[in-house]
Amino acid sequence: MTKSNRTINRQKWNLNQIEKMMTPDSDQTIIFHSLKKLIEIRKKQKAFHPNATSFTLQLGEKLFGIWRQSRDRKQSIFCITNFSKKIETFQSLDLNLILDENWYDLITGDQIKNDLIQVNPYKTIWLSNSK
Repeated sequence: MTKSNRTINRQKWNLNQIEKMMTPDSDQTIIFHSLKKLIEIRKKQKAFHPNATSFTLQLGEKLFGIWRQSRDRKQSIFCITNFSKKIETFQSLDLNLILDENWYDLITGDQIKNDLIQVNPYKTIWLSNSK
């Protein structure tokens, strides 16, 4: 016991342990590559700058959302997470999306083409007006 509340986040790994876990089909490998992809996407977005404007959105009990706007006000990102086991749907008007702009999910690359937006169970979308 280390008597530190953060010990759970401080596992010390050796190279052999990591290599054994990182087989091509392992959960650890899949999670590692997924997180790496999200970090790469996030680093390219001006709206994720630490000093960007940020507000929590009110989208009901099953969806959690945050709106980010870049410091130059050119990019908005709406980060929406579905915490339920069912598909959750909301309208673009709930986010005050400017409908004459193109909106994309930065995670999947899909363009949002209608007023009704679906979020799959336990999934997150990053809606942005620029890629």
